[in-house]
Amino acid sequence: MILALYKRLKEVGQTEYGDIVLGSEVIKSSTGRARKLRLALIGDTYVDVWYSEDRHYSLSLGTSRKTGLCLST
Repeated sequence: MILALYKRLKEVGQTEYGDIVLGSEVIKSSTGRARKLRLALIGDTYVDVWYSEDRHYSLSLGTSRKTGLCLST
């Protein structure tokens, strides 16, 4: 369920906000479960979207300059 939500949000980000979204990826845990969606934005920034089965969510904004983030579209 969460992976499907992340895929849908990824699609919305790229189609509706393609002018600022440069790429995206679903980040998975070591067991292969979807942990969060990362959207790479213009200006070397990114947004992490986290959602849980019990309907809690979190949005975090960061900069790729600190993390060395490299996303492909």
